[in-house]
Amino acid sequence: MLATAAVSVTMVVGPAAASTKKPFRMALVAVAPIAGNPFYLTLQCYAKQEAHKLGIKLTQDNPTAQTVQAQLPVLQAAIATKPNLILLAPDDAVALTPTVLQAMKEGIKFLYFDQIPTNTKGAVSQLSYNAVAAGVADAKALAKAMGNTGDADSIGITPGIPTVDGIVQGFQQGLQGTGVTFKTALQNPTNSAVSATSVAEAAMAADPNLKGFLGVVAPGADGAETAIAQTGAKGVSVVSNFTDYEQISQINNGSLSSLVGLPAGPMGTEAIQQAYNALAGKKVTKKIVLPTATITKANIGTKAIQKYLYLTTCAGGV
Repeated sequence: MLATAAVSVTMVVGPAAASTKKPFRMALVAVAPIAGNPFYLTLQCYAKQEAHKLGIKLTQDNPTAQTVQAQLPVLQAAIATKPNLILLAPDDAVALTPTVLQAMKEGIKFLYFDQIPTNTKGAVSQLSYNAVAAGVADAKALAKAMGNTGDADSIGITPGIPTVDGIVQGFQQGLQGTGVTFKTALQNPTNSAVSATSVAEAAMAADPNLKGFLGVVAPGADGAETAIAQTGAKGVSVVSNFTDYEQISQINNGSLSSLVGLPAGPMGTEAIQQAYNALAGKKVTKKIVLPTATITKANIGTKAIQKYLYLTTCAGGV
C-alpha cells in the first residue's frame, strides 16, 4: 500500500543476458530533460532493464530543454555514433523529419515512442497512448469532482507537442454535456510550478466561477494547487496526468481529486522489445496504443495501478 508521505521508488537493473553475439546498439533520444521529469525517468529505467535482459547496448541522452532547438543536436549526436536503431520521441510533429529520413537513408532504423510525428514513413514501429482519450478521462473525473457545474481551465505548455495538444483536445471534448464549461487552455511556457501558480491565480481572479483545473503536466497541477492554497479559494478541484510522488501523496491526502496514469514504464519495456524484434528479424507490431488508467484514492494501492506510478530513481543511472 502506498503511504501518504512522499515515497522513493527505485528500479534495480540486473545483469545483461549472456551472449557471444555482437550486441545490437541502440540510442534512446527523449523529448525533454530527464531532470525533474519522472515520466521519462521511468520510461528510461524500464527501457534500460529490458535492454539488459536482451543483451542490447543502449545509450540514452536527453535535451537540455523541451524544444526542437535543444533536441536536434542530441539527435544528430546519436546519429553520428551510427547505432543500429534510434528510439525517438520528437519534440515537434514535423521539424525533425528531414534529419530522420536522411539517417534512414544511411541505414539507421527508427522507432517512435510517446510523441509521434506526422510522417512515420520508414519507422519500424510507433508506441503511444491515446492522448485524446486521456483528456476525456481527465474531464469526466474533474466534472465529477466539481459536481458537474462551474468553469474549468487547462494549464499546459506551449502548443505543438502532440500528446499535450491531444490531452487538451480530449479534455474539451469530455466536458461537453457534463454541466462544466471549458473556458481557457492556459499556457505555461516555462513549464514551472512557480509560473503556473501565477497563471492559475490570474485565471481565478478573472473568473469567479472557475472551479476546476486540469494540470496537463505536473507543474500545471502543482501550480494550481499552490494558487488555491495561497488565495484561500474554496471548492476548486484539480486533476493531473503525472503520477510522481508528489501527485501520489496529494491523491492520498485528498488535495488532488484524481490522476490519469500514463504508461511510461510499459512504454519503455515495449519500445525496446519491438526495436529488438525489428533488428532480430522477428515479428514487429507496427503501431501500439497503450492504455491509460484513472487513479483515485480508492484504487491507488491496487496491483493493477502500480505500473502506472512513476519511479524516483533508477539504480545504476540512466
